[in-house]
Amino acid sequence: MVALSSSCRSKLTLFHLQTKKKMIANKKGELAQMDKLMPNMLKQLDREEDGLVTPDRKADKQKIERLFSKYDEDGDGKLQRHELKEFIKKFRFGISLDRNTIMDKLIEEFSTDGTIDIHEFVEGFARWIEKFIEPDTSIKDPLHKLKTEKVSYSII
Repeated sequence: MVALSSSCRSKLTLFHLQTKKKMIANKKGELAQMDKLMPNMLKQLDREEDGLVTPDRKADKQKIERLFSKYDEDGDGKLQRHELKEFIKKFRFGISLDRNTIMDKLIEEFSTDGTIDIHEFVEGFARWIEKFIEPDTSIKDPLHKLKTEKVSYSII
C-alpha cells in the first residue's frame, strides 16, 4: 500500500512538473510576442500619422498628443480601458494576440494607476520611438531600423 501511494505521488509530481513546464513555455511565447508588439505598432503609426519623428530625430510629441486625442472619447485626458481597446483595434498584425493582454501590457508599460493619461501616453510612445531612431544622419529615414525588421503579429 505504501509503494502504491509513493507511486501515485511520483506520478502526480511528474504531472505537476510537466504542467508547470507547459505554462512557462506558454508564458515565454506570449512575452516574445508582446516584445514584437511595440515595433509593429510603431511601424503602422508612423505610416498612418505621416511620421512620428521630427527632422532633428526626436519623437514628435505633438503628433503623439493628437493621436491620443483621437481616442480620448470623453475628453477627460485619460484613456480608459474601452478607449484603449478602440486604439488597439486599429492595428493589423499576422497572428492572434488577446486584446486584453495587449491592454494590460500597455497599461503596465505606460501607467501607474490603471488608466493612461496624455502625459503617460506621449512619454511612453516617445520612449518606444527613441529606441528605434537611427542615429546615423546619412540614413535619410530616422526609423530605418524599425522598418527593416520583419515582424508580423495580429490582435484578435
